[in-house]
This record gives sequence, C-alpha cells and structure tokens, in this order.
Amino acid sequence: MSLSNEIIFGQLSTADVFGLAASLVRKHFRPMLGLIIGPLLIAAVTVIAYFALAFPNLYQTQHSGNVRAQVVEVLVGVVGGLALAIPIISVCLAYAGGIISQVMLNSLQDRPVNFREIDAQVTSKIGRLMSTLMLSLAPSALYLIVALGLSFGPGAVAGDSNELTGISILGLFMLFLGIIVVPMMIGVHGMAVPVLLNEDGTIRQALKRSRELMGSKKNGRFGSQVMSSLWAAGLLDAFAAIVGTSILISMVGMDEWFRPMRENDWLQPITAYASVLIPLCLGAVFFVLLWYSVTATLYVERRMRLEGLDIDILRERMEREKGRSRFAL
Repeated sequence: MSLSNEIIFGQLSTADVFGLAASLVRKHFRPMLGLIIGPLLIAAVTVIAYFALAFPNLYQTQHSGNVRAQVVEVLVGVVGGLALAIPIISVCLAYAGGIISQVMLNSLQDRPVNFREIDAQVTSKIGRLMSTLMLSLAPSALYLIVALGLSFGPGAVAGDSNELTGISILGLFMLFLGIIVVPMMIGVHGMAVPVLLNEDGTIRQALKRSRELMGSKKNGRFGSQVMSSLWAAGLLDAFAAIVGTSILISMVGMDEWFRPMRENDWLQPITAYASVLIPLCLGAVFFVLLWYSVTATLYVERRMRLEGLDIDILRERMEREKGRSRFAL
C-alpha cells in the first residue's frame, strides 16, 4: 500500500491518516508484535517493580521530627529509582518505537518489509533512538518537575506563608496549563524518530526536521490537527484498554492468583501493585502502537505534501523494476 497513491487525488484528512496507519498495523501486526512484545514486557515489569519498591517507602521515615530530612529522603528514593528505571524503559520504548516506525516507513514508501533487516536497522541505531526519545521528552518532563516542585515543595520544606501560598498557586496553575502545554511540547518532536530512521542524520538534525515539518507555513495546521487527534485517540484507546483489563482482572479473580505470592517477602511488594499497574501498562502499549504508527504516516504525508517525496518513491520503484516496466522517469 502506497501513500503516494492516496495523495495524488487530494490531501489526506486526519481520518485518512489514522485509517491508513491502522490498516498497515493490522497487515503486519503478528510479526511486528513478535519483535516488540519482549521489550514492552520488560518495560512494564520495570514500571511495576519501581512502584512496588520505591513507593511503599514514601510512607516510612527515619526522621519523624525533621521535615526537610523527610523531603530529602523521599527525593533520594524516588530519583534514585528513576535513575535505574528510566534507561531500561527508554531502551525498550526506543526499540519498540523504532520497529513500528520502520515497518510503517517501508510500507508507505513501497519498500520491502523484511523484519530481520528492520530488526538489524533499528538495533544498530538504538543508542540514537534512545537519545532522541529522551531529548524529545525532556522539555515536557522539566516543565512537569518545575510545576510539581512549585506546587508542593515550598510548603513541605518551610511551612505555610502568603508568599509560599502564591508560589504553590503558580505551580498548580502550571500543572493545569500542562494539559495543553505538555502535548504540544511532545508533539512538536513527534516525527523525530521517523526522520532519524528515514534520513539517517544526527539526533539534533532529526529534532530540528521534526519541528520544521510540524511548523511549515504550507498547510502547517494539518500536522497540529493530526497531533491533537492523536493525543485524544491515544488517551481514549489507553483508557478503554485500562478499563477493559481492569474488568477482566476482576472477573477472573486475578487477585486470588497473587495471594500465595504475597507470603513471599520479595514478591509481596510487586504483587500488591500488579493488579493495578497491569491495566495501566497495557494501556501504555496501545498508546505506543498508535503513536508511532500515526507519526510515521504523518511524516511521509508531510514530506510528500511539502517536498515531493512521492517522486522519489516512484523513482525508487522504477529502479527496482528496471527492465520489467514499460515506463521511464
């Protein structure tokens, strides 16, 4: 299936982009899932382990009379756990996102979809993919850290005062505004992974190219519309997966399965959170699949619309079929 065939007769709508991405995911779902299910499971187990091991200690302290020491104690536990968890989760998500994006890019540009070659391509770029993922998320993560720090930090450290109350209100306002700001920050670099895979530039070039394609004055609103719809659809799909899995867990009595494990000192913290976090992790998997498939489709559409990529795709096709085609370019 070639995206160029769709665009020749007119611009794709947002629904067309989603429909095309969904059809390609269905077409390659089994072999693609076979490659990404392992890393996604590792990421899910890491998330569950982090919450199970780090968060119970938040309600225990060795400094009952010292508020500042308690804050430092919490930060060391949470930040230390994140320092171990984030690299593992980032590598897993970078690999899964790279596989999904490369499958979509090959399909959309009429290139062979060979999963062994795709696995080798993504694995060879895993370091750059991981760095691209972390850098694209860094501005939004920093924004949330500042907002949370302003909201809860001053009051916890120094008590209440009019000045600190004002700072906390500012932090809460930033958190509320984050509903709009954070998706925009992430969306502007949403095409960085497809750029890195398809154009083989540096990480900085990939981030810059994503901003250029998203912010183009020539029908630039279309990219923003797709990203807005992507966030809405992704969160809705994730919510449906979370609710559906939670209902299924209740129906089959999964808590009873974990009851024998809770007698083990090592497994007890993990099993205590598993029934809650399994639906959340499954929802995240649905979001990752939707995000990377749609952003790769949007990347190819933007390049065709703005840069004539469809001509390059046709040229590649003619070269592959040289001697078998009646036409020349």
